[in-house]
Amino acid sequence: MAACRTDAATFCANAAKGGGERLKCLKENQSKLAPDCQAAIAQVGSQMRNFRQACKADREALCSNVQKGSGGIVQCLKSNRDKLSPACGEALSSVPEKGGKGRRADAQPQR
Repeated sequence: MAACRTDAATFCANAAKGGGERLKCLKENQSKLAPDCQAAIAQVGSQMRNFRQACKADREALCSNVQKGSGGIVQCLKSNRDKLSPACGEALSSVPEKGGKGRRADAQPQR
């Protein structure tokens, strides 16, 4: 999240990248964050709630053996994209890429 770069450096410099540690730290310090960072965190939270709701049945059917955390469920769903419900496929495309780069889960790598 570009909007949180400065706040992350200020309040969460020791938080590990990836696995949600920086986001967790930012949420814990939310009252101290710049308004644009607070808005970005709220947007990510909304996207993740929508994703969890839209993909619950798909996750249980296709990825029940995958542990939560570190993006494993998202990766599992991506690898089963052709088997996903339309709602889950759409929600998956709005999930930020692991590591907080703000890229969509289906975005193609830049060359």
